[in-house]
Amino acid sequence: MENKTKKTSRSRVSDNGIGIPRSDLPFICKRFYRVKNHLQTQAKGTGLRFPIVKRAIEADGDTITATSTPEVKTMFPITGPLIEAPDESDEL
Repeated sequence: MENKTKKTSRSRVSDNGIGIPRSDLPFICKRFYRVKNHLQTQAKGTGLRFPIVKRAIEADGDTITATSTPEVKTMFPITGPLIEAPDESDEL
C-alpha cells in the first residue's frame, strides 16, 4: 500500500520592526487598512501590501498568517503543499 501522507512546505518572513498590535492583526488583510498608533507615525503606506501578498500566496494554494509582538518581532508563516521538482529527464 502506498503512503498517502501529504507533504507541506513551510517558510516564514519576519522582522524586528515596530510590529503590529494584537488588536489590529485580524484586520491587516483588509485593503487600505492601516494600523494607527504612536509607533506608526513614521511608517507610510496605503494599506495594500499585505492584502496583495496574501492574495498572491493563496492563489498558489498556500496560506499565510501573521503574529506580532510590538517592538519585538512580527512573523508571517507561509505553508502550502510541497510540489516536487520534475525529473531532469522530463521534457517541459
